[in-house]
Amino acid sequence: MAVLSNIGAALFFIAFILLILCIISFFKKNGKAIRYGRSTVILFMISIVLIITGAETSNHPIVEFFSILSFVLFIFFLVLAILSVIKKTGVAKKQFIITAILFVIFVVLLGISGPSSEKTTATNKQVASNSEEKKDDEKKKEVEKKEADEKTRKQQEDEKRQAEEQALKQEDEKRLADEQARKQQEEQKRLADEQARKQQEEQKRLADEQARKQQEEQKHQADEQARKQQEEQKRQADEQAR
Repeated sequence: MAVLSNIGAALFFIAFILLILCIISFFKKNGKAIRYGRSTVILFMISIVLIITGAETSNHPIVEFFSILSFVLFIFFLVLAILSVIKKTGVAKKQFIITAILFVIFVVLLGISGPSSEKTTATNKQVASNSEEKKDDEKKKEVEKKEADEKTRKQQEDEKRQAEEQALKQEDEKRLADEQARKQQEEQKRLADEQARKQQEEQKRLADEQARKQQEEQKHQADEQARKQQEEQKRQADEQAR
């Protein structure tokens, strides 16, 4: 819409220049006034349509159209009146009266379309307010998003920290279990070694006791054998002596 308004304003300016050329050609009577006049009317109508189309929505579009038209005619007759004064054609007074009437019509129509402009201003303010509210909502959403991201980040950090603590706890438990198993194995080995040592000592003691008893028995038998042999020899010697 703003582009249409700008194009309409540019065409309006060109039409105004052509209007001046048309008036000059009219007084010079060089035959170009009709050509300039047609172009001026066409450009004025196109520019007015573009300006009205590109303007904000109004509750009085017809009043606004005639207001612009009366302003264009006001400029047209004002230029004619000034040129009539310069050329002294005698119709300047009549043209100034028409110019004044057109100016009054323009002011009245502008006043009628004024509330529409105020409403447009209010609408613009409402749009601006809605835009501010939208920006506030976007800013609020952005803040909420940042808070949610921060909360998610903290939650992830807490979960990571808890996972690391759990891993450390599991490592400690594994270390304690390994230490307990090692001590248990060492204790079992010590008890087994102690049991084997006692068993070996007991076997050695029994073997020594058995050997000692056997030696004593053998010595006892040898002594008994020697005693019997001596008694036998003594008995035989006594018999021979008798």
